[in-house]
Amino acid sequence: MSTILELAELGALVKLDPALEPNELEWRIVYALPHLVPQLQNDLPAYVSHWRVESSPLQQFDALLEFFCSGETLTFDRMFKPLTHIQDGVWELKTPDLRLSGWFPI
Repeated sequence: MSTILELAELGALVKLDPALEPNELEWRIVYALPHLVPQLQNDLPAYVSHWRVESSPLQQFDALLEFFCSGETLTFDRMFKPLTHIQDGVWELKTPDLRLSGWFPI
């Protein structure tokens, strides 16, 4: 079975850049399937918020990726949970307008 790093080297996964500040450490890493990258670059900038929040879906994605990868605790109130367990190691990262489902390897 291939490791995540081997899959990234083969191009089967793409590491997403969280655009952290120079003094911030990357505590978590997000990899995506290659077909997601063009959607993030080409489609996401055109999306508008359906919840009428101030930030666009692209800004929400960038902020969530940066916050998640910086290792910060994902806090939430009762109405909104940015990290939700789905089943068997599958979790969902979300913003008001976006849902990113993924797997957390141990």
